[in-house]
Amino acid sequence: MPQEDRRVRKTKTALYKALIEELKTRELHAITVLNLCERADIHRATFYYHYADIYALYQDLEDEVCQALNHAMEGHHYEEAFQAIVEYIEEHRDVWMVLLGTHGVQSFRNRLADLLKEKYFAIILFETGRETLPDEIDFMVNMMIPGWVNIIYYWLENGRGYSRKKLVQILMDIDQAADTVIEKYLKQNPEKSN
Repeated sequence: MPQEDRRVRKTKTALYKALIEELKTRELHAITVLNLCERADIHRATFYYHYADIYALYQDLEDEVCQALNHAMEGHHYEEAFQAIVEYIEEHRDVWMVLLGTHGVQSFRNRLADLLKEKYFAIILFETGRETLPDEIDFMVNMMIPGWVNIIYYWLENGRGYSRKKLVQILMDIDQAADTVIEKYLKQNPEKSN
């Protein structure tokens, strides 16, 4: 993949920062290109050179954050993966507070949950050697992953004195409790041979 020009990267970074600051006080639909450009100290023509509208910029920011989180998780197993997720989120607290908060867009929470579910299902399939999973596991994971996201947001918003290590332990405890239920459903629903 070709590396982005330094000037382009600098402009996009300024726009991301401006968008994050704007999202701290208003919803995405209420942000104007003019407000954003003034905050980022760039010309409107520069904005439109890179993006069709505010929503395209927001989508690009979402893409960047999800790619970076995915990269942070790569090569880690279990506790290390939880630690990498929490560390990355904490290091980029402002971005995550905005994207998960009240002025963020629900699509980000959904996309984050989908990313984490995809990883979680891949781990279960790998660990069990199965090609498919029972529907009950799908229901369970669809309850658990948004719960993780809510716990992380709660920690960002309210858990200033609560260590990263304790948060990782909570997430792992939830995962371990889920493993017990998942094992039960796997035993009740053996994979059929072709």
